[in-house]
Amino acid sequence: MALAAVLRLLGIGMRAHGAGAARGRAGPPRFRRAAGCGLAVQRPAFGFRGLCMPASVHACPCPYVSKASHLAGICSMKDTWPTISLVTPSFNMAGYLDAALRSVLDQHYPALEYFVVDGGSTDGSIDIIRSHEARLAGWISEPDGGMYDALNKGFARTSGEIMGWLNADDLHTPWALRLVAEVFAALPQVEWLTTLTPLVWDAEGKPIARHETIGFCRRGFLRGENLPGLRVQGATPIQQESTFWRRSLWERTGGRLDTRWRLAGDFELWARFFQQAHLHAIEAPIAGFRIHEGQQTASRLQSYCDEARRILSLHGGRPSGTWTSHLRMRLLPALPARRMMWKLGLLWPRPVCRHKGRSGGWQVETI
Repeated sequence: MALAAVLRLLGIGMRAHGAGAARGRAGPPRFRRAAGCGLAVQRPAFGFRGLCMPASVHACPCPYVSKASHLAGICSMKDTWPTISLVTPSFNMAGYLDAALRSVLDQHYPALEYFVVDGGSTDGSIDIIRSHEARLAGWISEPDGGMYDALNKGFARTSGEIMGWLNADDLHTPWALRLVAEVFAALPQVEWLTTLTPLVWDAEGKPIARHETIGFCRRGFLRGENLPGLRVQGATPIQQESTFWRRSLWERTGGRLDTRWRLAGDFELWARFFQQAHLHAIEAPIAGFRIHEGQQTASRLQSYCDEARRILSLHGGRPSGTWTSHLRMRLLPALPARRMMWKLGLLWPRPVCRHKGRSGGWQVETI
């Protein structure tokens, strides 16, 4: 299903508007444009008809499910859903943790293995986790060496075929897990997956904006297209909360997050994944990060970018100049120019998974 059809289901009209996001201990920093991010996002011109929620994402009716869309994962898989292992790291995030857990658990995905790793919170987070204990695969609360250490603890306690993590202040869309599972089940060649339309939630859990990108590839990654703060339309970071991968890829690339990186551990994981597999993307939104008070400063963003650039260097990458990146992003949508750029080695193919309707199923296209 084309992006336009997805947006019609969502009832979204878009216009450009500068904004950004930030996060605390629960994940890598993202910031408002005023803080130096420079990432352009889109705001709805007249609202999200099927998605507006009074308080949190789990309260919203899913337009995909209500219309029995294939994008909701409503298919003939029946009892063959692949097991999804999801981990949420948390430390003193009681104000947002319940909504994050509900955004996962209230999807009622039939093969979910969900583990929560708390860093020894003292703000009531433990009571929140206990209130959901019956639906969790497990949880622990103990001091850790930071978010990536917590994630390693969680993933070591899981065994599912598909993996991912959701930070304690972020939210899934209500159709995320079934959608991801259907793509992985239908396309064995897909080893890791993300979205072309990552969302932004406000402090109350309402969707207020989205980024927009044109796809991902290893060479573009090594040339810095996915660095945060790149002021190029169509080039955005890989949104961690919308990214899932097969356990076989995880194990081939070391089977753990590198805790030497204090902030950019996710970026380092993507670098290892790109060495082994193409990153496929879908047009439907999967998840989003939340904007709220008490988030990080521009100096923390700069520290993240410094780590990410060192990671690129270690993997043989060299970021392009802004002008070169901008030219590639502008030419990518134009098919004749795209083919010429491929031949010249100035542009690189990007795999996208699209659904071709009830008779066609999921297919991979190259843009």
